[in-house]
Amino acid sequence: MYFEVEENRVFAPFDYVPKGIMDYNKAYNAIKHDRVKNLSKANVRVVIRALAALYLLNVYYRNEAYENVGNQIVNSQQSPTGYTGCEFDERLGSEIFAIQYIVNWNFIDDIAHNSGDISQRDKFTYIIKYADKYLTTYLEKQAADSEKQKQILTTSNEFIEFAKSGRHLTSNDIIGVSNEIGAWSLSQKLSVFTSFQEKCSQLINSREYEYYYSKNKHQTAQPITEHNIDSMVSSVGGYFLLRRVIEPRESTAYMLKCNREAVLNKNQLLFTQLAD
Repeated sequence: MYFEVEENRVFAPFDYVPKGIMDYNKAYNAIKHDRVKNLSKANVRVVIRALAALYLLNVYYRNEAYENVGNQIVNSQQSPTGYTGCEFDERLGSEIFAIQYIVNWNFIDDIAHNSGDISQRDKFTYIIKYADKYLTTYLEKQAADSEKQKQILTTSNEFIEFAKSGRHLTSNDIIGVSNEIGAWSLSQKLSVFTSFQEKCSQLINSREYEYYYSKNKHQTAQPITEHNIDSMVSSVGGYFLLRRVIEPRESTAYMLKCNREAVLNKNQLLFTQLAD
């Protein structure tokens, strides 16, 4: 029954109110000085938290980094972060406890995105990230990709026609600009049709529409109505240009070949959990 309560399975042993019911140090001293009077304070909760504190102190004292933990990350309902690496044992040698960790999916720090809230990163004892030795090459490939993407965008027919129109962009990054120009381009093609039926038919038979659903086969084509046709035009038109611009990425292909390492998160609140 005790271990069915979530806070008894996942907790921060150092995050307690002094002299409160979670203060295992106070309970230990009370039992040490008067075992008969304070024996009732020696309960499962106190023992588990005291052992968990010792476990985490040992983890931080050892301060070990684990190289080559693997690049294959699989979805797991059991992992506290929703992801687990198949070559990293979060128990770190313990048969009772396990640490929590988070996977950084990019070379750039996107842990706040992965955990949903930057404050949540403090709960993770280890961060699994791409090894630093790959960073220089990755950044070089990323810079080359950026230049290539700009060239593809600025030489596209959509960009050239947009520039001729004299319109001003509201976006300033390559993803936003590609989406904006692609959406405008398809909208211009369909603007010559006055009736909704004609516009709808031309949209469905457009290469942009066909491309969008060929790349997103998991999506079911939504019925097009007078209320959503403009948003559909914007989505498929923007996607059509965006994918052509950003798809040739050597940096992404390189990143997928790189290995990860597990390193201590030295800013965390020292959370732990009972091992499965």
